[in-house]
Amino acid sequence: MEYVMLKSIKRHYHWIVAVLVFLEMIVFGGLINSASVFIQPISGELGVSTTAYSVAMMPYTITCFIGTCFSGFLFARFGYKKTALVSLILIAASLVVTANATNLVVFCISKIMFGMGYAACLTAGAVYVVKDWFWKHQGLVMGAV
Repeated sequence: MEYVMLKSIKRHYHWIVAVLVFLEMIVFGGLINSASVFIQPISGELGVSTTAYSVAMMPYTITCFIGTCFSGFLFARFGYKKTALVSLILIAASLVVTANATNLVVFCISKIMFGMGYAACLTAGAVYVVKDWFWKHQGLVMGAV
C-alpha cells in the first residue's frame, strides 16, 4: 500500500512543485501589493508627502524590470538555487532596511534592494521552475501559476 502511494506521489511530484510556486507567488504578490496600505503611516513617519513616497517606489519598479531581464542569465551562470538564495537574502535585508529607514534616501535604497531580489524570486523564478519541471503543458501550468 505504501509503495503504491509513494509511486503515485513521485509520478505527480511536479504538480506539488507547481502548487508551491503558486503559493510563493501569492506570498510575494501579497507582500508587494500590501505596500499601498502603508502609504500614510510610512510617509508620515518619514516626514514626506505621499507623492514623495510614491515616487520613492519607482526604483523598485525599475530594478525589478532590469532584474527580471537578467534573471535568466543569473540562473544559467550560477544556478537557480544560488540565485534564489541571494535574492531572498536581498529581500530580507531590504525589509530590515525599510523597517529602520529614517529618511527617503534610505527608503529608496531598500526599494532598490527589494526590486533586485523580487525579480529573480517571482516571475523569472516561476518561469524557470515551470520550464524545468514541466515538459508538457508548460503554457497551462504557467497560466495556473
